[in-house]
Amino acid sequence: METAKDSELPLIPVLLDTVTRRGFRPDVCVMDRGYDAEVIYDETESRHMRPVVPLRQTPAVKAGKDKPPSCDHGEWTFAGSDAKRGASKWHCPEADAAQEPERHKRPLAPGAGERPPDRRGVRSGQGSRRPG
Repeated sequence: METAKDSELPLIPVLLDTVTRRGFRPDVCVMDRGYDAEVIYDETESRHMRPVVPLRQTPAVKAGKDKPPSCDHGEWTFAGSDAKRGASKWHCPEADAAQEPERHKRPLAPGAGERPPDRRGVRSGQGSRRPG
């Protein structure tokens, strides 16, 4: 038996191994901010799961170091991650605006062959018919 003051961090690798041993293969592991520790990120990633954990209010977070990069054009937007390098990718707002027309030409989701119909200006109950 353990008290509430004891850390559960050492138990996470055992829990993750038990989950996979029982036949589950989660892609994502969602935890509360008490699990915001480097060891948790490493243990979760090493099992090919993505950790989703809110950040604790550390001095670095309070200083805004968790925010996206920015430049004279504004705050950058998230552009994906590179798991092999353990890095996030970011885009400058000006680069995003320059690429906007190209983005709309690509499918919105993997395997999606066409864009959804334009619903702007369509009032409720007046959906557009798709050709058959």
